[in-house]
Amino acid sequence: MEEIAILGVALAFDLFFGEYPPRLHPVVWMGRLTDALIDRSPKSGPKRQLLYGVLMVLAAVTLFAGPAWFLATYFQ
Repeated sequence: MEEIAILGVALAFDLFFGEYPPRLHPVVWMGRLTDALIDRSPKSGPKRQLLYGVLMVLAAVTLFAGPAWFLATYFQ
């Protein structure tokens, strides 16, 4: 039941205030990071491309999910 209340508050907040400006939106930051990493990816060598992709995913998860996990874990 608590999850439904949180979802309702989040929806009301979004409807009232609207979307974040792009410069403050974490999803935009993730997209920009992904684009930058893809631009620098190796263009040949399947093993190199696979390794780069794995490292790219780990970097993105660490950068964005890591702080969220920390905040959720230590500031309950």
